[in-house]
Amino acid sequence: MPEILPDNVPSPRTPLGWDTVRYRPLSIDAAGNLQVVIVGGRVGMYRDYVHVQDQKARNTPGGGFTLGAWRTRDINTELADTGGICAIAANQITLQAGVYQYLISCPAFKVEHHQAVLYNVTAAVIIRTGTSEISGAADAVMSRSVIVGRTTLAIASVLEIRHQSSATRAGDGFGSPANITAEVYTVAEFWREW
Repeated sequence: MPEILPDNVPSPRTPLGWDTVRYRPLSIDAAGNLQVVIVGGRVGMYRDYVHVQDQKARNTPGGGFTLGAWRTRDINTELADTGGICAIAANQITLQAGVYQYLISCPAFKVEHHQAVLYNVTAAVIIRTGTSEISGAADAVMSRSVIVGRTTLAIASVLEIRHQSSATRAGDGFGSPANITAEVYTVAEFWREW
């Protein structure tokens, strides 16, 4: 059975002590199939995954966007919570303690300049600022402020996705509907590390 990794890969520590057999995480069997050995029950660098979003009925706009202050984005649908670590209520996301990587996307329509942030309500602090974007009032084009990063939550924390614009747009400033199926506007994904 040929090995993919060199023979001198150190053996991992197990609950019973050091392995005496050479560690072979990847190998190819006689039939040519790739074999993967999982030690300790961990696969990858994430143990939990959360996916929440603002989902509305078909042809429903994302809502009005008023300039001059941070506006909290709607979060009303939980699509995944593999570890039971998330709760959503009143447009807030509660996550259990841990180290998280995240990807958040917030659309805006005809509001000129706009930018979103991930805000920790529990600690009263902005965690990360999103990209600076523009969606011109004269254009029929949406753009998205994207928030990407990594943070440590020392305790269970309430988070909000906040957004600010330089112009007001009633009705659909938070997103214009596609009128194809359910409308999806703000999308947030969180990966909790081991």
